[in-house]
Amino acid sequence: MIVTSHNDGWKIITQRSHGLLSAMLAFQFEIDLPNEIMVPTLIAIAEHDDGVAETE
Repeated sequence: MIVTSHNDGWKIITQRSHGLLSAMLAFQFEIDLPNEIMVPTLIAIAEHDDGVAETE
């Protein structure tokens, strides 16, 4: 979980959102890999924190 404070209170990004954001960022690099490598890699990035409780 990513937590930051700002003028109106707190901005909280959950573990799931953090993982999806990470995968979206990785996809933007446009790395030239075959789909059978790239797709599982992006899935692994997106799900890398799924075992962590949302409150941790």
